[in-house]
Amino acid sequence: MLFFILGLGCVRSAVACIEPAVVYPDLSLAFITVDAGLPANYIPTSLAELGNKVEANGSVCLKAEAADGLIKMFEAARADGVRLAVTAAYKRPTGQQFSENQLGTAVDLTDASVGYAFLDPGFSSSQGGKWMRRNAHKYGFVMSHPQRDKYQTGFGYEPWHWRYVGQEWAKKMASWRAGLSDLRAEEEWPALVPVNELTPVSLNADTFISVYANGSRRHTLISKNENKPVPIASISKLVTALAIKKYYKEDAQIIIRSDNPSGDGTVYRYQAGDAFKASDLLYSVLVESDNDAATAFAEAVSEEAFVNMMNSIAGQLGLSGTVFYNPTGLDFWEEGPKNNLSTPNDIVTLIDLILGQHPEIMEITRTPEFMLYNINGDKHHIIRNTNKLLYDTDLGAEIIGGKTGTTPESRTNLVLVVRPPQGEGTITNVILNSDDNFGDMKALISWLLKNYRWTQPSGSDENIDIMN
Repeated sequence: MLFFILGLGCVRSAVACIEPAVVYPDLSLAFITVDAGLPANYIPTSLAELGNKVEANGSVCLKAEAADGLIKMFEAARADGVRLAVTAAYKRPTGQQFSENQLGTAVDLTDASVGYAFLDPGFSSSQGGKWMRRNAHKYGFVMSHPQRDKYQTGFGYEPWHWRYVGQEWAKKMASWRAGLSDLRAEEEWPALVPVNELTPVSLNADTFISVYANGSRRHTLISKNENKPVPIASISKLVTALAIKKYYKEDAQIIIRSDNPSGDGTVYRYQAGDAFKASDLLYSVLVESDNDAATAFAEAVSEEAFVNMMNSIAGQLGLSGTVFYNPTGLDFWEEGPKNNLSTPNDIVTLIDLILGQHPEIMEITRTPEFMLYNINGDKHHIIRNTNKLLYDTDLGAEIIGGKTGTTPESRTNLVLVVRPPQGEGTITNVILNSDDNFGDMKALISWLLKNYRWTQPSGSDENIDIMN
């Protein structure tokens, strides 16, 4: 029995796509069979509704890359006189267990030449079906369930069902005449545990990311809203430290110009006339996250010039979601709210620079205590680290460095760089706008240790099936 789309081409109102209650790592390339699918509560992050950008029967929710590829593919087909339409995109698992549509990267298609019939085997010989077989790989799509794969997946032949895997892999698969089960790539390390062993992570944070890095390799382990700009409070001081490196030599003298120069109104550690070596006062900025110390560095060259330098550093790094209004990260309401903003992804890029070019900054951030002396050699005070996890023996990972940050607008934030349990490289973890930055970070690291295989297989050139 064939079904038909009603109202194609009419104006559809956009609907909000479902948001995940818990977060899983990206499973876009998971190999799905009728016997092994995704967790029932798996919902891909960052689903977007395509509105009227494609012809469809109802709303179309897809992950961003798949949506972009689909729009371009539909435009190209239309230019060739082919009118494609979507009959289904993202679906919840209810009612169709183990469907690829749960991935948010798969679509069911039809076209005008078959009267927009859907779930129609005749789509194979239709104008649209023929066009898809010739061109879909150019836009990152492959037919998930061809005739040759039915014994591997258990799914029957579905010429209308197409899945986004990215242009590079789609072109390889087209040239190999292979299916998803045959897709191989260089081994990703660490590797996820099998999907049936995978558990979600649930944090009290608006945005977060965890990235494994080793040399030029980057592997996002898990993320949520990783490109969303949010207030970052004293995480800003990592860039403050880079600006300090630009302006001052280590033995430069920094003089506190006034009592409470930052206007913070909390802790008054410094008084007008106090003077310190730049290299020593930097510990106050990074270890105890002192706002007056950060302001003193900025005022010595003018706060405007200093903040411009911070924004210049962000621009040179390509941190498109990052902006600074002050050197401290304090919430700023003069002439309207202005908060220093960044994204988890931008902060990972920043950490890469610090580890590569200024590792001494990261080394300072993991200092538990530091005795600060003034320029005359007199003891001023003991600087104590704001990062409680430095003293946590149950964390399960060696800390390379990190930075805390808290304001009413940003809530609590934490960057923590740790060593992997085995092998070389680093894991950069960024948690922003959390109700409990330390609790969330411990939960995230615990999740990473349980849901990834950290023991490397023997043979560095060994390939594995990353589809699980």
